[in-house]
Amino acid sequence: RECFLRSLRHCLKITLDIADGKSPEFKELFSCFGMLWTYFLAVILYLLTVVAGLILFIIPGIVWGIQFGFYPYAILSDKSGSVESLRRSSAITENVKGKLLLFVLALVGVNILGVLALGVGIVVTAPLSAVATAHVYRQLEAQTPQH
Repeated sequence: RECFLRSLRHCLKITLDIADGKSPEFKELFSCFGMLWTYFLAVILYLLTVVAGLILFIIPGIVWGIQFGFYPYAILSDKSGSVESLRRSSAITENVKGKLLLFVLALVGVNILGVLALGVGIVVTAPLSAVATAHVYRQLEAQTPQH
């Protein structure tokens, strides 16, 4: 499980670098080890929030999933703590949840098409979706005043 979280964190770091116009380097795969516990705690808080929303009436779970969904990028980008990363995600998504829902639905559609292309298309659509999400995060971050 720890290996999976580490890999995910490194992939997110690389997508942020690509969204910033940088060429990712091999050393980036190992640059985020110090944030493992922060990331793990944020994952737990995020999942508890979304599941609570889904239990309440499904719609709050979807809204909260979108509202707090950029927490991993806040951890990597701002070196935020677990709770602060969730707050930062909430702040940058405050007035764009509807647009983000459409974005998420578009990503789901693209990835479904990738799977339907004999499963091979997902090799292209999944990384493309990750970079697109990092790019959206950077755009939202630039439009939102810092904490």
